Amino acid sequence: EKSLLPLEVPTGLAATPNLAEGFRTVSCYSAMPLPRPQSTVISANNSLIFNWLERGDSFGQRKLHCRFLDLSAQKFSDSRPVTTNFNAPNHPVSDKNENNVSIIVWGQSRHDLETFAASGNENQVDEFYRSQDIYFAVYDSSQDSIIQSEILEDDLLTYTSGRTEGNPRVVMLEGNHALVVWQVVYPDVPEGEIWYALLD
Repeated sequence: EKSLLPLEVPTGLAATPNLAEGFRTVSCYSAMPLPRPQSTVISANNSLIFNWLERGDSFGQRKLHCRFLDLSAQKFSDSRPVTTNFNAPNHPVSDKNENNVSIIVWGQSRHDLETFAASGNENQVDEFYRSQDIYFAVYDSSQDSIIQSEILEDDLLTYTSGRTEGNPRVVMLEGNHALVVWQVVYPDVPEGEIWYALLD
């Protein structure tokens, strides 16, 4: 096996034998974005609501969690799993009303690991953001359960049909109503809009 001589690069430093030893990995590349917490903290009705993402049990899996801090009792609730999937959930945020009903919203791709790899689109960033949808879940703390979890209506004919969506926000209104707003972009134009939906 031949070894190539190192390139002579003028550094202004005296040549010192064994100067570079013990190489260590300082970075890596992953075709799938590595998990980031993307945590949010919201103050609502004498509570703090924490939302975050965690690495799943296998490659590409993500877990979306929420937890509440009762400011009166100075006590945390248990961590509540909202969703677990391979569709890259992102940007979770929530709000809570006086009836202890919370709405959690987040963005999520229609693709999972297998369909994303088979998409055939060489521009993977373009494929990923065109496949984004907005989801919401309703958590009732009196029942300690997620009582509803759905996608906001869109054209689901293909992995990239319909709106290109992201960055949702939610605010609880009177009663058990909520207002969800999010960004919609049209990459081919390019233009963007702010959309909203009322949840009853």
